Amino acid sequence: MIQNNRKHIVWMAAAAIVVFLGIGVVNWTIEAQMEFGQGTDTDRAVYQYHIAMIGSKPYDEFWTSVYEGASAAGEACGAYIENFGEDLDASYTVEELLDMAIAAKVDGIIVEAAEGDKIKDLIDRAAKEDIPVMTVLSDVPNSSRVSFVSGNSYALGELYGSQVAEEVKRRKREGLKEGAEEGKVKVAVLVSVGSEHSQQSVIYSGIREMTAAFSRQMELSAVSIRREGRFESEETVRDLILGEERPDLLVCLSAADTISAYQCVVDYNMVGKISIIGYYASEDILEEIKKGVVKSTVSINAKEMGKTAAEGMYKYLTQSYVSEYLPVASELITSENVSAYKEGGSL
Repeated sequence: MIQNNRKHIVWMAAAAIVVFLGIGVVNWTIEAQMEFGQGTDTDRAVYQYHIAMIGSKPYDEFWTSVYEGASAAGEACGAYIENFGEDLDASYTVEELLDMAIAAKVDGIIVEAAEGDKIKDLIDRAAKEDIPVMTVLSDVPNSSRVSFVSGNSYALGELYGSQVAEEVKRRKREGLKEGAEEGKVKVAVLVSVGSEHSQQSVIYSGIREMTAAFSRQMELSAVSIRREGRFESEETVRDLILGEERPDLLVCLSAADTISAYQCVVDYNMVGKISIIGYYASEDILEEIKKGVVKSTVSINAKEMGKTAAEGMYKYLTQSYVSEYLPVASELITSENVSAYKEGGSL
């Protein structure tokens, strides 16, 4: 009888151990799923650092490529890079998202910065809270940012300028400006305002200086585009090409403006009448170069820019040092090399 009771106790104890082990395994599995991101839309590893990436146009094709390059490089380094604000229902400004990222106590911030005291104050505040901030595309040089990642703005201006000069010479040579006042070629450069882009101002200066020798043969002007909604670029381009002072050449300093330009030129039967120099090397833009709708495009490798920013931020987080300026090479794509670019992804 006693022996039977002992066996019963042993079996009960064994059963209890099994139950507790089972509960432990379940709890461990749930924690692992939460920690590694399993059971969600995306699988995530355990990362050493959480970096917020903030763009002025988070759904723009160029910025999406920048983020993809940063995300891949961050994953290789052991850093999770979040396209900050992407999943929020409402639309927020760069300043608001930067404020949220600081409040979230992320480990680092990569931001396409706008000019102004507010963005400077936020960057300085982040630095005081030991959150390093790196700027990309547009800079706030008088702030506490740790580094700036971009193409050389003046070099970009020179690339644009060389293409403008070439188009002016072609039009003068082929007599495409019959009847125009003084025979001048009208060149309109689309420049973003609102959230001021200092980089674009430097690019415009480079274009102006590069084409100074042709000032008697051309009229160069900057056309402002405000970014308060989705359709400002398209509306500005449409008004330009349908207006009395129709430009002969549109110079676009953003991917969005390039798309608006070639769509409007095609829609209003202006192909051959208005030339376009674009920005970025998306598949659609490259195809328009092959068709002859876009003369050429100036491109910074967006994924390389993201990769450079991510690796620079990781270096700062691990070594407390990074170069103040991290350059990304730019390329000029024309009808002569577009096929080679499409095959290789770079020149």
